[in-house]
Amino acid sequence: MTRPTVLDMDLVVVPREADATMWTAAAVPLGRWRDETFFGSKNDAAVLSYRAALSASPYPTAWDDVRKYVEGLEEELASADAVIAAQQKDFASNNIRNAENAHRAEAAEARIAELEKRLADAERLSEGMEAASKLTFAAQHNPNCPSPWLVRLVGPSGRIDLKPYGNGFPRVKHETEDVLGFGKTFGEAFRAARAYMEGK
Repeated sequence: MTRPTVLDMDLVVVPREADATMWTAAAVPLGRWRDETFFGSKNDAAVLSYRAALSASPYPTAWDDVRKYVEGLEEELASADAVIAAQQKDFASNNIRNAENAHRAEAAEARIAELEKRLADAERLSEGMEAASKLTFAAQHNPNCPSPWLVRLVGPSGRIDLKPYGNGFPRVKHETEDVLGFGKTFGEAFRAARAYMEGK
């Protein structure tokens, strides 16, 4: 960053007021006002001495110090500007990362919502499957029975009876409760089992 300073201005260095050395150098021709050669060669030494005294003024040196000081400030300012630029770059990078993280968080939240919905659907499906499993367990086909439609219910004992039953026994009393569904389809047998489970 470039900023105008006093170094960009046109300044005139003003010498200090004459001191004793300057007056001594200038006093040589003071008593020779009538001498036409006042500014001649025999007074050149005094004039040169006076000019040397003027050139020894502390003002140019002080101005150099001021210039160096301002240049130092300019360097510090440039360094500070570089630090600010780096911080702004980091801030922009952080904003980009924050935006990416926010996008990822939104995507994660959407994914969580989707999984929660799937979980709720799975729970509802599980409940339905559990109910169907109970119903299926209650109305099972006896593989040892010669009738393909013989369905029985599990009784209070909880034991599974695999004894074969003939076609002439639509309802048979045995250890695991009545046998239902003889001569019925599976749909009819399941409806009978559901009615039995519901106490109808």
